[in-house]
Amino acid sequence: MKNLFLTTLLICISFFTLAQTPEKELKKEVKKLKIEQLKKLKDEAAKFDEESANKMTQINTKKAELDRINNEEIKKRDDGIAYFEEQLRKVKKDRPDVNAAKPERANTKCSFSVQIGAYKNKDLAQYIENNPNFGIETDEQGYKKYMLGFFTSYWEAKSFSKYLNQIGAQTYVVGFYNGKRIPDLKDMTDCTF
Repeated sequence: MKNLFLTTLLICISFFTLAQTPEKELKKEVKKLKIEQLKKLKDEAAKFDEESANKMTQINTKKAELDRINNEEIKKRDDGIAYFEEQLRKVKKDRPDVNAAKPERANTKCSFSVQIGAYKNKDLAQYIENNPNFGIETDEQGYKKYMLGFFTSYWEAKSFSKYLNQIGAQTYVVGFYNGKRIPDLKDMTDCTF
């Protein structure tokens, strides 16, 4: 009985030991795998950190280059603006502003306007009433001739006429001598063109 008890005890211990050995080994293997995975993850994280740092360096380099290019372009633009502002100041200084306001034509020996239309059956007077830059004349045939501007220089009137023609109007310069309209500008020989 004693042998039986010892044998049974030995079998149980062996069985218990055998049962624990694979579990311990499994736990060791799992721990070893976790450690290896953790090392692998740490290595990958370090690699990503390094790549990220490299990319940030590249981005910062590109930003700096872009800022330099933008600053150069802005400087060129600002220099161009300053140049044209200076040119405009010189032109304004050399040439006084054009005054197209209408004083009395009778007080001016030579003057010019830009005729913008002549109509027999249309009256635009209500639209241009009390505007010193518009003029209306009626000829012998009953045409109302509408003029814009009052210029003492033919070339100022011609320049204005060209501008209006470029935007779609059909205009031409008309001349006045001592307040009277002259049909042909060639007859205004006393005037300086």
